[in-house]
Amino acid sequence: MSKIKLFSGMDFSGKTTIIKNIEVSMPGVFKVQKKFLTSVDTIEKVRNTWLPPEEWKPLLQNTIKKDISNYRETGPILQDSLWIIKYIATKLEQNLPEDLDEIEVLQHLLEQYPDMDSFYITTSIEERVKRLKERERLGVKISGSDKLLV
Repeated sequence: MSKIKLFSGMDFSGKTTIIKNIEVSMPGVFKVQKKFLTSVDTIEKVRNTWLPPEEWKPLLQNTIKKDISNYRETGPILQDSLWIIKYIATKLEQNLPEDLDEIEVLQHLLEQYPDMDSFYITTSIEERVKRLKERERLGVKISGSDKLLV
């Protein structure tokens, strides 16, 4: 059994809520991570900055390589999604010829991540829309991927 418990799923499916409930029920047992296994701030720094593909692709790939090499098994982890999976899925769905090499590199990098027990969380479209509207009502920041849901 792996020490990393990965929760994947669509936006507003309940991944973060499930992780929070586990953390409350079992305080101090798990380290909680979001999107990456280690602290990686490079992507956050350039998140709202347009970069041409020749700059973005190596930046992303090097960030993922760092994430893999910086990971040290220190105890059980609850992983709230893994950013590379969502990014690859988006590229596969777009199916652009100029992304084929990047997809291949990223899929190879994904294979290098440590073993994880993976849980896919899902819920109905109606429930996800309800959760989006509740976040808007509360004034919670809505990300670009959240907006795509609507």
